[in-house]
Amino acid sequence: MQLGWPLTSRLKTLVSLVDPDPVRRAAVAKSLAPIAKDVNSLGQLDKLFASWPPHGIIVIADCASLVAQLQAAMRTTKESRTHVVFGEAPTPGAVVDAMIGGATDYLAWPSTPREISARATAWPMRGANKSRRAELRKLAQRRLAKLTKREIQVLQLMAEGLTSDEIATSLHLGIKTIGSHRYRMFKELEVDGLAKAVRVLIEANF
Repeated sequence: MQLGWPLTSRLKTLVSLVDPDPVRRAAVAKSLAPIAKDVNSLGQLDKLFASWPPHGIIVIADCASLVAQLQAAMRTTKESRTHVVFGEAPTPGAVVDAMIGGATDYLAWPSTPREISARATAWPMRGANKSRRAELRKLAQRRLAKLTKREIQVLQLMAEGLTSDEIATSLHLGIKTIGSHRYRMFKELEVDGLAKAVRVLIEANF
């Protein structure tokens, strides 16, 4: 570790590095070594999929369809992992796609060890926040699954600011029917008001 680097720059965790380019992989591993507890260097994703690391951070090259494959595998297997993407001369579209897919950060390569260190300090916290949001989304989706399609429709219209009278007119239903939907909706969601019901809707990404 170079003198002058803050101790907080160390990840103190395992880094699984995935890059099919052996020369670049070696260079990235060397840059990560001063700040990681250990770097597991992999050339292909299949080795990662065969034995998912129980903890740590995945650092993956944005080449071919590696990032999309990783993110798809995490969604399919429920093996959510904090992952950071790096690429040479990344386009805005590539960065956006990676982040929307769940990446914690996107590094432009080449980067110096000092630049990586400065970015890495935020990775664990960002990863924890993403995991927390994912858990909240799952919980909210389970709660919404208790509602009928009509009740969800009513809730969505309420979230848009429509009154019960306006919703009744829009859906060609009686005002008492809307009231019944509203009552059961709040009961099933275990909330005591519209604001909390809308929050469940937002957390579920509806």
